[in-house]
Amino acid sequence: WETLADHAAPAFASWTDGALAALPRTLIDRLPAWRPALERLPQTLIHNDFNPRNVCLRRRGQRLTLCAFDWELATIGAPQRDLAELLCFVCGPDATEDEVARWIERHRHALEIETGAAIDPALWRAGFAAALYELLIDRLAVYALVHRVRPQPFLPRVVRTWLRLYGFFRMTEGRGTRDSGRGTRDEGLGTRDSGRGTRDEGRCLPLTRSIAATS
Repeated sequence: WETLADHAAPAFASWTDGALAALPRTLIDRLPAWRPALERLPQTLIHNDFNPRNVCLRRRGQRLTLCAFDWELATIGAPQRDLAELLCFVCGPDATEDEVARWIERHRHALEIETGAAIDPALWRAGFAAALYELLIDRLAVYALVHRVRPQPFLPRVVRTWLRLYGFFRMTEGRGTRDSGRGTRDEGLGTRDSGRGTRDEGRCLPLTRSIAATS
């Protein structure tokens, strides 16, 4: 991770006006402060490359269902890892804290329904923050390495969006993450089967548009 961080630093800095020049190293140095939040969470099978380049919508009758492919990086980890990557791809650098919180809460609520187990919202947000940190030093740093020999046109925007989300889940001195403590508003947590797929809420791109934009 340290070598990847050093290699990615110039690219990250150029895409964010210098804001990300040193942050990957800081996150690595402070692993003991945030990594345990991921390890305490229930572990499950995750895609580990979950973004619009690897997902599509498939019609079944009057419904659209999500189809994920390219599972060669699948592993065991916290569910928030896939969510963090997806939001960095489909939300823009101008995403608001409310809309990001809404998607995180929808994800938590959907898993509660599917598993039948209660999931603490505060622990879920802390886990998302830790997954977001890991995404930068792991997946996005690798993308930066690939970008040097094979340009990834989507990457600057994804990195800027990551920085935007980090502003909502910033590391603080003496503890893991800055949690605003506001919780989330229960707005439309249940999915509506309208037969039209997903709705465009706020500035997050609809899945169908984001697939085209990043493929």
